[in-house]
Amino acid sequence: MPSSFQLDRLTPFFMLLGLGPSWMLLDGVFSELAIFDRTQPEGLALATYLTAVSALANTIVVPGHAAAQRRLKWKSRIWVGAAVYASVAAAVTLALFWDYSVGGASLALYAAVFLASLAGNAQQLALNPWAAETGRARRIVELMAGGNAGALLPAGLAMSQRDARLRRQFGPGPFFA
Repeated sequence: MPSSFQLDRLTPFFMLLGLGPSWMLLDGVFSELAIFDRTQPEGLALATYLTAVSALANTIVVPGHAAAQRRLKWKSRIWVGAAVYASVAAAVTLALFWDYSVGGASLALYAAVFLASLAGNAQQLALNPWAAETGRARRIVELMAGGNAGALLPAGLAMSQRDARLRRQFGPGPFFA
């Protein structure tokens, strides 16, 4: 039986779209923990706090999405756009304010992790349903491949920071930009 999956000229674009609402940014935050642990007031406890913030976002996103959808009745493409914008907003927040803290709390990191977690969940709540309802169900594998391949980018960037010369010039601000 021949496979119905074929690569075509649109495949890279769907893979790129899959990066928007994905877990890439959250992977990036946890890739930078070695720096954050030394620079943020929470120290080694920061990973626990960030995990708790992500867990909170992951707990409320499904019922929150369902309630919002009942009220707003947005088309799935609107949800996809909102998820992409949430990822961009989280990345900008991290790039500009990663080291900002108030009263011993890294508020920018907490806000960005919350947004990144919401956006990561949007892969299943918005992006894949959009592909299915617009007749692009065969593109779901490309969207997922793009989102999952996105985890390699922050890992590769974090590995490049191991070089002391690069680390001085390439800290968390440029990492998230």
